[in-house]
Amino acid sequence: MSKSFPSIQEELIALSEQKYQEALSKPGMKPNELKLAELLVQLFKDEDKIRQVPMTVIIGGLVFYGIRYRKSCEIYEKLMEEVNRKYVLIHPDSVE
Repeated sequence: MSKSFPSIQEELIALSEQKYQEALSKPGMKPNELKLAELLVQLFKDEDKIRQVPMTVIIGGLVFYGIRYRKSCEIYEKLMEEVNRKYVLIHPDSVE
């Protein structure tokens, strides 16, 4: 039996929700950092938003979580491949 692994998007949703909860419980968290954590949760849940935002928003969010820049770039590439693959499956007429 093959084991099903969570998608990159699912992992980022879980990570963003965890980081948001940590931000809520952290004393002295700046309001703009809390808002960023909240927006990242919303972003990773919406494939259309993922496809529309600039690359720097997603990579910057991952760096905000403490992930190194180079690793964040790799995660971004894998995320975009995954999201675009799903988009093509849902909208096959979008491919020429």
